[in-house]
Amino acid sequence: MICKFKNHIGLTPACFIAGLSLIITGCGPEPIQPKGPPPRTVTATEVTQGSAPLYLDTLGRSTAFEAVNIVSQVDGRIVETPFTQGSVVKEGDLLFKIFQPPYIAAVEEAEGQVEQARAQLAIDSLSLERNRPLVPQQLISEQDFQTLEANVESDRGALRMAEGQLLAARVNLDYTEIRSPIDGMASVYYVDAGNVVSAMDGTTLATVLRMDPIYVDFIAPVSKFDQIRKYFRESGNKLKIRASYISDPTQERYGELTILGNSVDTETGTVNLRATFKNSDQFFWPNQPLAIRVILEEMKDVLLAPDHCVGIGQGGNYVFVIDEEKSTVTQKNVVIGQVQDDGNVVIESGVKAGDKLVGEGLDFLRSGMEVIVTDGNPRDVKLPPSMIEPIVDMLKKYKKATPAQLKKMQDSRRLPVDLLKKLKEHGVLSAKEEQFLLNLETGSITGEPSDGSKPSATGEQSK
Repeated sequence: MICKFKNHIGLTPACFIAGLSLIITGCGPEPIQPKGPPPRTVTATEVTQGSAPLYLDTLGRSTAFEAVNIVSQVDGRIVETPFTQGSVVKEGDLLFKIFQPPYIAAVEEAEGQVEQARAQLAIDSLSLERNRPLVPQQLISEQDFQTLEANVESDRGALRMAEGQLLAARVNLDYTEIRSPIDGMASVYYVDAGNVVSAMDGTTLATVLRMDPIYVDFIAPVSKFDQIRKYFRESGNKLKIRASYISDPTQERYGELTILGNSVDTETGTVNLRATFKNSDQFFWPNQPLAIRVILEEMKDVLLAPDHCVGIGQGGNYVFVIDEEKSTVTQKNVVIGQVQDDGNVVIESGVKAGDKLVGEGLDFLRSGMEVIVTDGNPRDVKLPPSMIEPIVDMLKKYKKATPAQLKKMQDSRRLPVDLLKKLKEHGVLSAKEEQFLLNLETGSITGEPSDGSKPSATGEQSK
């Protein structure tokens, strides 16, 4: 790490504090230095109160809202494929066309049979009506008249049969134009134009997938299913679901849980669930793997702190709470909840809102230790009492501070950057102290010359 003075007052806190310790230990035959181990430099962060989701993370996959396999319902040769592969099609758009002449001929034949049946019915009906008045006069036998009636009924049946055959022929002719049954995205051609297809083998010619809306299917362990079902009911069957790309978690969308699985998979111990998402911009793609978060509840007024403030030891999770007046820390055990996307973790117990916790510098701390809390600005660093007093003594020794300045320093416990600069400018430092500050300016945080040379004999003598 390189640390330099910037106009003699721009030191980083860690470098400046290291420099202060070395300055203090090099001041004459009776060095002024802190007693006990030097305080550790840490950063502080405040426990806040806010809202945070209670969630369950799992994996899932997007599924087309509707998926239709396009097959031919008649036999014949494909003569046209007028749609573009991979394009969006509308319901009713022509996808494939089967060779039509045989089916047109079948329709015309059926139409002729209908006309014949209709004419025969007309003839027999006329004969029946002509003979009806002859029955009372016994000019025609009852049996012959009944035969005429039966002929009319038979003609009516033949007409209906012919009309049915005409309807079937027309349906088959319609089947020669295969149209999309839904709005969606078409696949590639699975069968190209020129091939003969059969209705019997059910060959898929293409598929059409409806992608808006789109389903997202995922699983949950059976141990969590009761919890999901509880919150699903409490939300009015509108539990929020977040789905994001596995490759890029920032690409995310929100939908709603739609379907709870109706059974537990006994082999995997999981339950299948399905959510529905809007997808007009095709953000999701069918069969795309996704990271799923089931947001069970939005918790209010919970305690939050950065995750790096929490350590773990034999007794569980803990934090160090800073006493700002004494510049000391106290270790406290905490019960934590889930880590949030912003890096904060829910703290369920052990601290209160407004507590200052140690952030960076958590290692090797113990309760009662003095710390120097810094936010990166040397002027704002507050020194512990065990370190501010030796600095006060040094300034008294060189008479470079007024009683008022010393009092202010003791009360604020801030780094006296301007006073230390004053010490150097007035030439009151020993050669060793001057060499140390020079080395700081050139990047040596240890106080040794940056080129590896040692101070001269005269530089080691005190004035």
